[in-house]
Amino acid sequence: MFLIARKLVLNDGTISAPSGSAELAAGDQVLMHDSTGVPQTFVQSTGSRGDVVDKGTIAAAQIALQAADGNVYALAGHATALRATGVAKRDGHVWLVANNGTAHVHGRIDATNVDGTGGTVDTTGAALRLNHADIHAANWNLTAPVFDVGRLTTEAFLRQLNQGTSVTLNASQGDIVMEHALRWTGDASLTLNAMHSITVGPRAALANTGKANLTLRADSAGQDNGGSVTNLGVIDWSKSTGLVSIYRDSNGRYVAGQTLSNPAWVAPLYSGVKSQVSSYVLVNSLADLENISKDLNGCAP
Repeated sequence: MFLIARKLVLNDGTISAPSGSAELAAGDQVLMHDSTGVPQTFVQSTGSRGDVVDKGTIAAAQIALQAADGNVYALAGHATALRATGVAKRDGHVWLVANNGTAHVHGRIDATNVDGTGGTVDTTGAALRLNHADIHAANWNLTAPVFDVGRLTTEAFLRQLNQGTSVTLNASQGDIVMEHALRWTGDASLTLNAMHSITVGPRAALANTGKANLTLRADSAGQDNGGSVTNLGVIDWSKSTGLVSIYRDSNGRYVAGQTLSNPAWVAPLYSGVKSQVSSYVLVNSLADLENISKDLNGCAP
């Protein structure tokens, strides 16, 4: 089921496509193709400033809301606003895409696969507004040019992590800065991928009680851009049995700061991992490979 318009696509009722896709797209030029793993519509950027608004409910195997030059709104309602349940050939997946606008997530979104396991929610925008986001899925992937994670966004991430949804931030053009404490319980993991650098600010803390993994990756596109990881706050895995993995460019730096590990941690069997907290230097070129001999421990500042 496809709803396509140039300026505004609005759902204020109920859309049901239990065995297929429900896609809402706004723009001057919308391309369509057959697919089970990505949205079947692609909105080309032409400056049309069209918006997609969901104020009702949508239930389908897969759901996509896209506005290349405008905004996407997934608003709060009386029940689950978006529910993707998957079918045999389509995993439960929700896409909210506003590449040149703002993606607003202010309601409940469910994504599950046909076998009952958690699905995926992808949220992409030039800016993201996540107040009252309520994501029930295995994975929530967020992409924006940069992330300066303030209090309200931190609270949104905390809610999802505590209820078992792993969160991945992808800064597609620059840095990720964590400004506030993010302490959660359970096994949901946090991944920060920055095109350039990652900073845990002086008032921030990343901490887990459970089995969660934490991954911090600078220079995520392998561009040899000096991407660094700097911890000015606290990384506390002293009550977790998960892993902390830190990656930086060979031309960048790793500042460990206050990083706490669990003295009772035991390496997973056959993993080859020797430490709960491990830092790695990315080898992105032949020159990087040749320079390994200058930094054999892989974590020199």
